[in-house]
Amino acid sequence: MIMIIVNIIEEILKRRAPDLPGLAITKYRVITAIPDPHGLVYHANYLRWFEMGRTELFRHLGLAYKDIEEKGILLPVSEAFCKYIRPAKYDDILVIETCFDQSVPAE
Repeated sequence: MIMIIVNIIEEILKRRAPDLPGLAITKYRVITAIPDPHGLVYHANYLRWFEMGRTELFRHLGLAYKDIEEKGILLPVSEAFCKYIRPAKYDDILVIETCFDQSVPAE
């Protein structure tokens, strides 16, 4: 089933309009409930924002993640990596840029 969704995504990327790049940009403002008592965002929250980016990337390509799941196609995350450069803080605006890594072959 993963190959099916990969093929659908590849087709969309091939025929996309020039103004529809394969990069989704999502903005998120850190709300007051997120930072710890020191005002810094707990590291596990970054994974939540990765998922926001992934969902928006599919939407950007014309595929609602909900519709994909309703067809019985699940896309679990098998690996995640994050290099922390500096902490996010309350009221920061985060820019989440998401794209497909085409250097990794589909399995």
